Amino acid sequence: MKIKFASYQSVMLIRGGPHVKIIETKRHLEKLGVEVELFNMWESAEKIMNCDLVHLFGTSIGIYHFARSLMERNIKYVVNPIFYSRHSANTIRAICTLDKFSKKIMRGFWWDYCFTRDICQWSQQVLPNTIAEGNLISEGMGISQNKITIIPNGVSKRFLDGDPKLFEEKYGLKNFILNVGHIGPDRKNVLALVKALSRIDHPAVIIGRITPGGEAETILNEAKKNKNLLIIDGL
Repeated sequence: MKIKFASYQSVMLIRGGPHVKIIETKRHLEKLGVEVELFNMWESAEKIMNCDLVHLFGTSIGIYHFARSLMERNIKYVVNPIFYSRHSANTIRAICTLDKFSKKIMRGFWWDYCFTRDICQWSQQVLPNTIAEGNLISEGMGISQNKITIIPNGVSKRFLDGDPKLFEEKYGLKNFILNVGHIGPDRKNVLALVKALSRIDHPAVIIGRITPGGEAETILNEAKKNKNLLIIDGL
């Protein structure tokens, strides 16, 4: 079987979770004997379509047109939605209903949730990371539960066998609270974490690439007030 992996164009610039998921999923599928290729937008249409299945990672505007092109050409694909929202399923459903209505009276009016809805509807299978994500997509966007298969994120075995001495020797810390993730995007909730850590007398480490804009500056200013907190800009 031959599968082609594709995602939004900036995935290699942003890196982070989706990038790790793509590379690790590719590596483990190849161990099972599956042929996996990374999508190259500069290849001919014939070569792009030369596969049994396309696997999309993400359901944002950055991948919407590609997903629509696959649907229009009857190319089968599955999708990891990588979908997050602080809104309830009821709110998402209301927005999706409003989208259908607005499209009847005006063109060029878009809602973010509806990119995710359409990409999931066109797919052969939707592969959320968690039950909660799957429920939002099913209940909020009307995607059938029969089309949804939960695939939790894995953890690389090297973390199980890792030696903490390397970190302890360099930073002089052990038995600390650890958070790993981008610093800046408000959905990561790092600002609330930093404020909470200031209330307890315990060493803590936050490791993550600092993303300009968003809450990054406020987070760094708050972190300076806590002598127990170490921020490492990516490893």
